[in-house]
Amino acid sequence: MRDVSHKVAPQSAGEAIRSRREALGLNRSELADRVGISRRTIYSYETEGRVPSPATAVLLGATLGCRPGDLRG
Repeated sequence: MRDVSHKVAPQSAGEAIRSRREALGLNRSELADRVGISRRTIYSYETEGRVPSPATAVLLGATLGCRPGDLRG
């Protein structure tokens, strides 16, 4: 029998952060305040391809309710 399952392309770090942030109803400023980083940094993750450091990924993961590795692309 042929495998017809569809593989989903992995999300980039920015896509994962934006998706979780929006699902929680947070804007960039609110997320930045909760994590202790700037709104500009959140913007750079979501739109410019910047990847959070391991330490920041831990903070983001705790705030967004996901594993830090999910936010590192």
